Amino acid sequence: MYKALIVNLLVLFLSFTLLAQDDSIPKTGLAQVSFFYPVGSNGVKSYEKSNHFSLNIFYGVNGGVKGTEVGSIANINKGNVMGVQVAGVANINKGNSSGSIVAGVSNINSGSFAGSMVAGVLNFANLKSKGVQVATINLVTDSLQGAQIGVINYAKQLKGVQIGVLNLGGSCDDCIPIGLVNIFKNGFHAFEITTGELIYANLQYKVGVEKFYNIFKVGLFPFRDEMQFTYGFGFGSFFKLNDRHGFSADLTSNAILFDGKWDSDLNLLNKMDLNYRLNLSNHVSFVAGPTFNVYLTKEIIDGQYGTIDIPYSLYDHQWRCGKLSGWIGFNAGISFVL
Repeated sequence: MYKALIVNLLVLFLSFTLLAQDDSIPKTGLAQVSFFYPVGSNGVKSYEKSNHFSLNIFYGVNGGVKGTEVGSIANINKGNVMGVQVAGVANINKGNSSGSIVAGVSNINSGSFAGSMVAGVLNFANLKSKGVQVATINLVTDSLQGAQIGVINYAKQLKGVQIGVLNLGGSCDDCIPIGLVNIFKNGFHAFEITTGELIYANLQYKVGVEKFYNIFKVGLFPFRDEMQFTYGFGFGSFFKLNDRHGFSADLTSNAILFDGKWDSDLNLLNKMDLNYRLNLSNHVSFVAGPTFNVYLTKEIIDGQYGTIDIPYSLYDHQWRCGKLSGWIGFNAGISFVL
């Protein structure tokens, strides 16, 4: 991986040096074959010609592609690329790209792209783009209409879907980011302080967009005359009825720590909160509604399963090494939208 990244950086530096030499419109040719620049059928002026078919046995520098280009290490183009482009390490294009672009390490576009970009490490587009990016890191410094799938995704303006661990962006007027952490400059950020029939004090941080946000939460509750600690993670969605009224649906899974033990057996309180939201101001809302609870535990205290005081049970099931219980409770509190 490190060797591939070094080769990619060297090729990237070489490409910018060569492509900066001339901004004239490339001439069109049928095909070209090169071993490495400038050893090839088009010689030192290869960046002045666009081709319908381009084969770069090691790497090649060309004016553009309207068809198919294949390179074992890298394909470097001064102009636009239309069609299919495949490289073992990198595709680096100064112009715009449309079609399917595939690389073992990275795809770098100084312009826009329309279609699909697939890479092992990085996809980058500098201008307004439309299509799908799939890589470990996907970046669009302008707007993107489409989808990004990777570990880290960023688009300055997104209209579509992001699926990853960390989703980032500027504005997200019509998008759904699905990940562990979703952060948008003009997105949804809120702190909520709530109480319920079991967890008396909950602090939640919600971040993402109204259609899909992540929830990070901690809570305190009494059990056997001592305060116990819980922490959880989940996701939710907010539905606005008008300027004053709305509803939210949240799903969370909460680890119950008994006596502060982080290495305890399975001990999870899973919750679905359906809350009515009344806006008291532009930044403060009252929230309240029913909570559907499923408690799953393998913890045994004094011969009994569980480390919480279940108020009542609509469903119980006990097996050889655990117990599951379900009930309906309530949730109420104050939400502070940043």
